[in-house]
Amino acid sequence: GTALEKRRGVKALGSSTLPPSVERLLKICPSWRKMSSTLFLSDIHFGTRRCNAKKLYQLLSNINPTKIILVGDVLDIWLWEQNKISWDKWHTKVLEYFIEFLSKGNDVVYICGNHDANFRKLIEGGFLKFENFSLRRDYVHGTPDGYQYLVVHGDEHSQYSSGSWKQYFYNWGYDTITPLSTFINRLTNGRVSLIRVLKARAKKYLLRYKENLSDYAALSWYDGVITGHIHNPEINMGVDGFVYINCGDWCDHFTGILETNGEFRMVRSEDFVER
Repeated sequence: GTALEKRRGVKALGSSTLPPSVERLLKICPSWRKMSSTLFLSDIHFGTRRCNAKKLYQLLSNINPTKIILVGDVLDIWLWEQNKISWDKWHTKVLEYFIEFLSKGNDVVYICGNHDANFRKLIEGGFLKFENFSLRRDYVHGTPDGYQYLVVHGDEHSQYSSGSWKQYFYNWGYDTITPLSTFINRLTNGRVSLIRVLKARAKKYLLRYKENLSDYAALSWYDGVITGHIHNPEINMGVDGFVYINCGDWCDHFTGILETNGEFRMVRSEDFVER
């Protein structure tokens, strides 16, 4: 195999092939395969018009993770403070899902982003943990095959970090365009998104962000980074075996990342809903 295959011990990202040591463990304990399933969700912007809670609930009700990691900008406190709150029955259903999920003893990790940055004041010591729920600035996710991934929202580790003039103008432009994009999206039943079109033209910005986050994680010897922030879903493995994963969002792309026994794949609400 290639040098990449030898480093990772698998054929490629998304392959169902597991390292021999893992396969031997599965023969000893077959139920272990079902025990490891983590769902990563980012940029939900819950409680605002941006959030498509209906599609989020449709995804949640069709998969069965044992752990959920929320990768920032989940509760949009930044917009709530501006009295830009929106709530419907689907928001309630999503909230009820998480309450039931936690009540079953499943773990939820909440990583702060720039729209819920107020929570960062509560975790200056690193994190807060309440039984099976924890609030964190970042998190290290380990997979059964021994790899470690830094999970971080991303706004603090790029040129477009919170507080920078670039981030200010990016947020201003996004907030200005979003209402028009939402209108067009609903008018075309989700087929056209102005935000997606503009981001497709902003390749330089997206590439720079990806490089910033990858460099930050690689310098600490992580095998990959799982992030959000820029609303651009992606799973990419570099030639050196380093993995960059962006969860996407629940405003325009409606995607998440599901990791099962070391295999990452992107999940979309449309995979479970009739078009």
